[in-house]
Amino acid sequence: MSKISLLIPCFNKEKYLPILFRTLKKQTDKNFNVIFLNDKSTDNTEFMLQEFKKNNNHLFDINIISLKKNSGISRARNLLIESCQTDYFYFLDPDDQLYAHTIQYLNLAIEKENFDLVYGTFSLKYKNIRIFNYFRKKQIKKVNANPISFLKNEQYFIWNKLINKNWYTNQNLHFLNGTIFEDFPVTINLFFRARKIKYLNKNLYIYKINDLGLSRSLNRERISGIAKNLDYLYTELEKTRNI
Repeated sequence: MSKISLLIPCFNKEKYLPILFRTLKKQTDKNFNVIFLNDKSTDNTEFMLQEFKKNNNHLFDINIISLKKNSGISRARNLLIESCQTDYFYFLDPDDQLYAHTIQYLNLAIEKENFDLVYGTFSLKYKNIRIFNYFRKKQIKKVNANPISFLKNEQYFIWNKLINKNWYTNQNLHFLNGTIFEDFPVTINLFFRARKIKYLNKNLYIYKINDLGLSRSLNRERISGIAKNLDYLYTELEKTRNI
């Protein structure tokens, strides 16, 4: 029985889906589940997801959540976590990729021991060309990284983090609906609250820089989202005396 679910929120991602599908099928260890959430896309995303499930459900378990109304990335993430039935979940954005051995490394990490969080390194691509990973301030060499080390040296994206579902549920955290930059208050609080963290000094994730991404637009919603999530971050840090 699979221990890991890949959670993939999708909104008008038809041009990225062929590459995403290939990265899933290329996994050397296919002991995982996939849950797609189609957030009321207006392109061919729904059709492509259904075709992928029909043709590949024999490789790994594939489920599709299709919303009747667009809800935004935060609610999509919350719904995906609620739908997860495995011990762990791992967010994969549809315009990014995994390395072929990602699931294998993650399954090995949790094979004999339960962790709250497992994470590894990632690489950057721009227009399908691998570039220097300027996100990472320093290459961490230790096997196990503590929260302070993570906060000093990493970025606070929710992707590329294998998260224990039961432990996460007990934290009573959620992504703020209607905002972007929803990652950082959840990720930071998770790392401060985790008691068992496993760091893998291996590239697991390929982040593809998207010039048209929501987080790159300059508008009132961007500033409002940052403000709301900063407030949420500090409120939750105060609750657990991690301020």
